[in-house]
Amino acid sequence: MNFLYCTFEPLTKAENGGCAILPPGWIHATRNLSSSVLIMGRKGKVYIEEEDTEIEICPDRIALLIAYRQHKGKIKLRSTASYYWLHFNHPHKPIILKDTDVSMLVNNPAIIKQRLANAALIPQQMDLPEPDYIFQIFRKLLNEQENPSYISWKYQLLFQELLIAITEAAISTYKSTSPLTADSSLVNSIISMIADNLTDPDLSVKSIAYNLQYNPDYIGRQFKNIMDIPIGKYILSLRIKLAAKFLQETHETVANIAGKCGFISLRHFLRQFKSEKGMTPSELRYRFQAIHINFE
Repeated sequence: MNFLYCTFEPLTKAENGGCAILPPGWIHATRNLSSSVLIMGRKGKVYIEEEDTEIEICPDRIALLIAYRQHKGKIKLRSTASYYWLHFNHPHKPIILKDTDVSMLVNNPAIIKQRLANAALIPQQMDLPEPDYIFQIFRKLLNEQENPSYISWKYQLLFQELLIAITEAAISTYKSTSPLTADSSLVNSIISMIADNLTDPDLSVKSIAYNLQYNPDYIGRQFKNIMDIPIGKYILSLRIKLAAKFLQETHETVANIAGKCGFISLRHFLRQFKSEKGMTPSELRYRFQAIHINFE
């Protein structure tokens, strides 16, 4: 099955939507659009072909027509059908993923957090386990379209909420039909080793490669291919997050926290923290304490 990878940076934007109420005998026209169409079935069944993919639109199912791919009706309706539809535009050429690609993304929580931190993953068709929430967002979108708020961004924010909700449903219900590749298994091993040794100052690409008995350049390429971030930068980001947690939840000195999080020196920690967070560790601690005031 095809999946659409929709980025939030740059932003995938909603265009316009509606509710189609279709009579018996209707058949979808043949089209090739520059926008994608997200569909949610409400009543009856509609059958559409998109190049090599057959799509069945039915109640409580999400379906997707992908931009620049020809789609057309397969058979005429035998009875009345209805569905919500929403056109949306991509900031670049649509990114289509196959099942083998998706199985690498969603088999590990660390990969999900890294690769889907600023993106949505929309299956070409999926039965929703809990459709009411998705229905509510569709209705809010259509209401906002017809009765717009004073701020135009509300429509786009509702659309992003819809994409996130569908992505969460896709992750929770995903069942791969493809076994994990050797590269994916290797990356899972690297992620596990990093988690177990994050606070070790000697943790590095070379040490990971030595323990897994692989060439450092090879594991670096495979990790970057799946995680879209170099190993060193990934380790640094996790250490900074851990340090921020200690700064917010403990009264330990900045120097002690730097050592506990695997930084080789206080100077190195201060430089990397400021680069990553845009503020010093002391500034982050002060801001957190200023907000989280407890009254007894």
